Amino acid sequence: MKNVGFDSFIRYQFIVKSLSCLVQEILPRENFIFSNPKLLDWFKNSYGKQIGKFLHAKDFVALYLSSVLPKISSRSKVFGALKTMFNEKEISSLKNGLYSLSFWIYLSFREIFSLQDMNCEFFALMELSELRKTLFGILLFAVFLHQHNCLEEYRPFFEKYFDRFHPFLVGDTQKWQHLLQLMQKFEEPLSCFLELEENQNFCAFLQKILTKF
Repeated sequence: MKNVGFDSFIRYQFIVKSLSCLVQEILPRENFIFSNPKLLDWFKNSYGKQIGKFLHAKDFVALYLSSVLPKISSRSKVFGALKTMFNEKEISSLKNGLYSLSFWIYLSFREIFSLQDMNCEFFALMELSELRKTLFGILLFAVFLHQHNCLEEYRPFFEKYFDRFHPFLVGDTQKWQHLLQLMQKFEEPLSCFLELEENQNFCAFLQKILTKF
């Protein structure tokens, strides 16, 4: 029986990691924001002023980096090296990224969840990169399940997802409550993304896989 239990645990861990990679395929259509009047109004009302603060900052790159990498000191060598790596074209791309929903989801995640300091800064960068790749899809999937009144049933999946980032979230004892808080904050715009048939189909596919395990 112990072997069976252990095998099931390993299999479940594999499924969780596999699905976490799959949700990267649920990429936000950023141009969809501008073609959907309801979504555009929500975005302007929610983040218009904050975008203006970024765009009019004296040192845009420093403000951007300190926002997305809050646990890396602005005096560190990593921070200083990163600041020198951006040319005008890349800075323009960063500014365009301010108009993406995924960017603000990530910043809100950082505010809501209790992120911990990291001992190795480069390791922190890799972990944050992985988190940002998957967070939009994870949250969209959560809203999909909520709409079908079965989110609680899949709570173990989301908890295992956050376990992947244990070094960051080791001090957060309310991950599930924080996920619900994050989902509630973005439920309106993500519901608009779920109106796209391909997103509905993909979320249904993820649910089908998880149901089998």
